Amino acid sequence: MLLGDRSMIDAEDRAAFNRLGIAHILSMSGFHVGILAAMLMLVLKKASPRFRLCVTGLVLAFYCLLTGGHVPVIRAGCLVLISQYGRMKNRRVDTRWVLCAAFIITLMLCPAQLVSAGFHMTYGAVLGLSIVSRALQRLSPLGSRPVGKAVWQSFAASAGAQFGILLPQLYWFQQLPLISLILNMAVIPFGSLLIGCLWVNLLLCLWMPAAQLFGHVTSFLTDILLGAVRLTNTWPVMMLWTRRATLLTALMWAGMLLVLCVSWRGRKKRMGCTFAAMAMVLCLSLCPLPHHGTEYIQLSVGNADAAILRDENTVTVIDTGEDGSAVSDYLHAGRLSVDHLILTHLHMDHLGGAAALLQDGIPIRRVYIPEGAETAGISDDARAVLAALRNSGAEIVAVSRGDTLMLPSGTLQVLWPEKGRVRPGQDANSSSLVLRAELRGSTMLLTGDVDGDYEHYAAAPADILKVAHHGSYSSTGPAFVQAVSPRAAILSGKTAGRIEKTKERLGCPVYATGERGAVTVVLEEGGFRISTVK
Repeated sequence: MLLGDRSMIDAEDRAAFNRLGIAHILSMSGFHVGILAAMLMLVLKKASPRFRLCVTGLVLAFYCLLTGGHVPVIRAGCLVLISQYGRMKNRRVDTRWVLCAAFIITLMLCPAQLVSAGFHMTYGAVLGLSIVSRALQRLSPLGSRPVGKAVWQSFAASAGAQFGILLPQLYWFQQLPLISLILNMAVIPFGSLLIGCLWVNLLLCLWMPAAQLFGHVTSFLTDILLGAVRLTNTWPVMMLWTRRATLLTALMWAGMLLVLCVSWRGRKKRMGCTFAAMAMVLCLSLCPLPHHGTEYIQLSVGNADAAILRDENTVTVIDTGEDGSAVSDYLHAGRLSVDHLILTHLHMDHLGGAAALLQDGIPIRRVYIPEGAETAGISDDARAVLAALRNSGAEIVAVSRGDTLMLPSGTLQVLWPEKGRVRPGQDANSSSLVLRAELRGSTMLLTGDVDGDYEHYAAAPADILKVAHHGSYSSTGPAFVQAVSPRAAILSGKTAGRIEKTKERLGCPVYATGERGAVTVVLEEGGFRISTVK
């Protein structure tokens, strides 16, 4: 809570804070610096302004170093010191100008922060507090009574911060906590009390008996916070999954911010309608768009395999890579769920990323694995990922030669393995799925990691060949290449020697992810187009 060492908190509790949208309580942020600065102001209340500024600067600089120089701490420290300097010089302090000054100072210290999620979130939160919260406080419907005023101010602060981080949250994470606005109304004052008690407890360590006695108070408050978080985390639908924020989303967010900046006096109805219309357009910009056409994307995941086949509104993932980040990013950006997850075999460089998809909350309806895959020679990690898929509710289907998966504009036909031909304990590559896709008049042969001893069983003419086993020397032999006769080939791998040898063997254009990045094949009636993105 004081130093940002999350390793001292149980992983499930950390996940609960994230899911509820109150992770800022655990992260080093302006919230923590604000409490420390307020305590310093209280202690140094009767000191001269210059002395107070110097002491505050030294303490905050030390705290910044102690917590690892996090951007939120630097930003908040700059805000506090610039504001104090302005007051010392009897100048009017405008939060927006102070925020701009802190923004410039932070970028001078570390320019790369300009493209980091944390930088956007922390400045967005303060921007929301300085503009949105102030506007909401003027519109208070609870009157001027102390209790009503306090409740509304708490709501305004929570709503302002939530609005400020809305755009970066939608862009970076495509997730919207549904109850964080309400939770923060309770968490912020309670968290302030707890952090204040922790600082007092730390100071009392100079006199251990007092520290031990007061430690019971802080322990009790901590138990209350964790208990409330664990209870709330059991409630359903904590997060709303959205599309990645677009330029339209950003324009509507900026427009809403602008509306809140101007005076509503005498034109509340017109301004309210404008704000509501912008909010509606913003929501529509986050809805998933219908997809027309057919495209196959071979993602760049090193010497591993991950591909996505989008046919109309059907999403088929063919292998997930080792960590799943590329697949998860792609699916999250378009708010896509997985209709079919095809695992060509159960090696971790093809299967491992499925765990990340589950962790990121991406729905998976059905999983296809080759016949006999679970009896092949696979690792305990692979068995654990398959068990997690099964426990998630996804249907696991074993397929073999002759099975066909119907898609809106064609079929995926299984050519290998044959039922009854796979021996238990054999290497999983031997029974790797080989699929022949017939889509919009073009054909693709997707070979997984099938090795040279078995590839001839799945040899079939195709326009595009996805090269087996990352261009391994033991696969894609001359007889196989002659039988397939591809017009183009895709290789998922980054080993230069394998890429060059594959080009020599095939004699057709080879698109290797290690050289060109992600490879996209757009399948159209009577032909196809291939493009790459490094």
